[in-house]
Amino acid sequence: MSAAPLAGWGTPDADDNLIPLNIHSPAYQTGLQVKTGPGYLFEFTAYSSNVAAQWIQLFDLIGPPASGAIPVCIFKVAAAAHVFINWNPARTFLVGIWIGNSSTGPTYTAGSADTFFDVQFL
Repeated sequence: MSAAPLAGWGTPDADDNLIPLNIHSPAYQTGLQVKTGPGYLFEFTAYSSNVAAQWIQLFDLIGPPASGAIPVCIFKVAAAAHVFINWNPARTFLVGIWIGNSSTGPTYTAGSADTFFDVQFL
């Protein structure tokens, strides 16, 4: 197993069960590369400090999406609010996990650096 969270598959506990990794924003930002390579997304929380509603989008990519890219999932978050999403079992990503905010719902339009992300994954 790799020690780097972006390439790793988690940390085994005392019974060799994999414990999900966690990554979070160091400050408000527009998006976050959660993982490169195949992985599983268990849950995330996103807090938007924007004064208008916006969308949190997930992409199966190893880097930020291009403008107009189509996300695999979208979630609307109200002005100055948060969204919490949980999957059980986890959602599979084949290429990588990238999460970001967008000022439009169905396609990616980079939002402002006003969102804090906290993500649990393998």
